Amino acid sequence: MKKAKRRTVSFRVKDEIWELLEMKAEEYEMTEHAYACHLCIQGLLGESYYFQEILERQEKSDRDFKTATVALLVDAGKATVTEAKAFVDHMLSKSDRGQSGRAEGSCPKNKADR
Repeated sequence: MKKAKRRTVSFRVKDEIWELLEMKAEEYEMTEHAYACHLCIQGLLGESYYFQEILERQEKSDRDFKTATVALLVDAGKATVTEAKAFVDHMLSKSDRGQSGRAEGSCPKNKADR
């Protein structure tokens, strides 16, 4: 599948606007460019579009984290692939998350703990 072509947009702003952009970008831990891009997209397409993109990225990040966790458990000899997948599915599923959004419980230390 061919990626959609991306185009560059640039514009000048007054010093006061730049300072505000710097301040807001820092608040969200973004570069000024990334924050300006966010504002432009949000203004054109609405918040729901940008929010959906963030959710999709978070879901991909969650999948990548789960895959990495399985790989680490198997590589460390702490579990078989099947056991590691079951552990990840149980401990990192959305329904098992605590208030903080982190999985509750701990990883088995060795085979006797499983």
